Amino acid sequence: MTQSPFPPSVRNILWLIEKFQTIWLMNVFNAGSRVSFYDSAGRLVNGTVQSITRTSDGAQLVLIKRDNGNTITLPSASVFKT
Repeated sequence: MTQSPFPPSVRNILWLIEKFQTIWLMNVFNAGSRVSFYDSAGRLVNGTVQSITRTSDGAQLVLIKRDNGNTITLPSASVFKT
């Protein structure tokens, strides 16, 4: 294991920045964002994000109002911005 060239205080700050960057990158959806996903038949479905929640284990769930009026909750990893 190699020794870090940075003192402990700088290492702590760098660690904190890395963790926040990961969290910021995970929050790519905002309420009102237009998104798409594929349904179980492989069809592209479009909708609008209504809300975003996070489970106790850290998974991010997105509540989407589909263009046909119905709502669905999906993991954010299965949804992409349009």
